[in-house]
Amino acid sequence: MNQSSSNLKNNFQNRTAPDADGLETVDMDTMLRKIGMKRQTALNRLSLGKDMPPYIQVSERRKMWFVSDIKQWLESRRVVPCPRPKTPPPLSGKRRPGRPTNAEIAARRQFGWGKNQ
Repeated sequence: MNQSSSNLKNNFQNRTAPDADGLETVDMDTMLRKIGMKRQTALNRLSLGKDMPPYIQVSERRKMWFVSDIKQWLESRRVVPCPRPKTPPPLSGKRRPGRPTNAEIAARRQFGWGKNQ
């Protein structure tokens, strides 16, 4: 077995295909492992035109993705959490007895404080 057939076999097993320009492409299964999504979810999102990494339509049924596009798509979806305040904002006036107001319920939901804390 010569060197080029060994490379082709490795590329087929890894389901990746390095491009002549050094751009690496991957198939759907590899792309899904990289982004952590189930196959059916991805198929639904693709058919509905929802947000997914851009792909290359190789044939009628086969799609390929550039690894660089997958990384860029993942970076665009990064969420940096903001620090949460330790105490809720003061509510106006003295606390009334009885059922909490809608504003008090909303503040509890927003700031995560309540009976269990």
